Amino acid sequence: MTTNTSKEPHTITRIKDVKGLTMLVEFDGSRTRQVDLSKLVLSRPSYGKLRDPKVFKQYSITGNGGISWARDIEITGPTLYHMGDDTDVSNL
Repeated sequence: MTTNTSKEPHTITRIKDVKGLTMLVEFDGSRTRQVDLSKLVLSRPSYGKLRDPKVFKQYSITGNGGISWARDIEITGPTLYHMGDDTDVSNL
């Protein structure tokens, strides 16, 4: 049996867009994951405006540790954390 030692609720502390719809996201000030948002953006019309690179780069970290774009699209920190893959923190 494994024990989950990761912090909840996985609040975003830093973001760096990498290429396309992929970002490096730092959670809880220590854990970094690479998050590819392409499947989400391409499959849901409500995220369609993020296909525009200018819009995608205009993200901000919300007060509750998620990410938002133009105040009408928001993804929570835990959602992004579980969508991501572990990556080397030196890339951020």
